[in-house]
Parts: sequence; C-alpha cells; structure tokens
Amino acid sequence: MKGKENPTMKKLLLTILIAGMLSDSGEGLSQTLWEGAACGMSPEEVVSVIPNAKKIPHGRKLKDGKVHELVRLESAEILTHQFVAGFFFHNRKLTVVELSLKEPRSFNAVRPLAEELVAMLRSQYGKEARYDESKTLLKVIEADWVSGEMKINLLAIDRGDNPSFLQIAYEVPLPQDADKR
Repeated sequence: MKGKENPTMKKLLLTILIAGMLSDSGEGLSQTLWEGAACGMSPEEVVSVIPNAKKIPHGRKLKDGKVHELVRLESAEILTHQFVAGFFFHNRKLTVVELSLKEPRSFNAVRPLAEELVAMLRSQYGKEARYDESKTLLKVIEADWVSGEMKINLLAIDRGDNPSFLQIAYEVPLPQDADKR
C-alpha cells in the first residue's frame, strides 16, 4: 500500500537541501562579527547598523596595509567598561572589528577585566581553542576562539610604566589567508 505524500516533510527536506547548498557555496547569510556588523558589509552599511558609528578619513591599517579602519565607534560598553570599536575593511568589505579598552589602566586593573571577558566569550563561543598566560617579565593574557570562519582573539599586555593594552578582535580571514588557517 502506497502512503500519501507528506507536503510538510517535502518542504522541510527542500529547506534543508537549499540551506546546505547555500552554506557550501558561501552564498548564505554573512557571519556577524560584532553587534550586527556582518562580514562583507560596506562602511555605509556598518554605519547604518551600528548606532553612533562614524566613517573616519585616516584610520589605522592592518595586514601590511591591506585592511583599513574606515569606521569607528568611540564608545561601546562591554561589562560596564568603555571600549573603542574600530571597523576594518578589505576592498570596502568588513573583515575585522577591534575593541580596545578606552581608559588607560594598570595591568593589575586590566587582569580581572580580561578574566571577565574570557568568561563572557566562553559563554558565547564555548571553550577557547587556546589560552596562554605569561607571568614572566612581560605579562600577557591571550585567548582565541573559532566560530565558523570567524576567529576571536583577546589580548591583554602589561606595558610596564605605560598603560596596559586590552583588546578583543573579531576577524574573518581574507580570501588569500583562508588556506593558511
């Protein structure tokens, strides 16, 4: 006895098939790097989705000058602390978001915040792929996560008499970097 075709099951299978094809082709939805800013967005699109973000004429450069900071958010609150968010583009497509601690602090003040940020990132992305804490002359805390194509890096550095450095970077590799992972 032949059963009736189930239209709901047919739709579900078709949806799964299409989603799989899109994810394999890279034509699916862009991966969100941070707060709604997705990989591949233009500077204008980032400014439209990140409140108070502004285009900047002369931002920093990364990756041997291939990636340019074209948008900045001067104040982003994370765990009640203020960060500056820099949005970096390769060929006008968003590839990196860097969050740097806004107010200068000693490493003794940065260490507990770095530990809180590691816990926050663990809750979002799971256990880190790598965690290193150096307690030698140069104190460094570094942790990395991988989520899809995105790499997340937290870096805290004690710079002696200068204020410590604390940054979180969300990055999707450039096409030529993808095979180096």
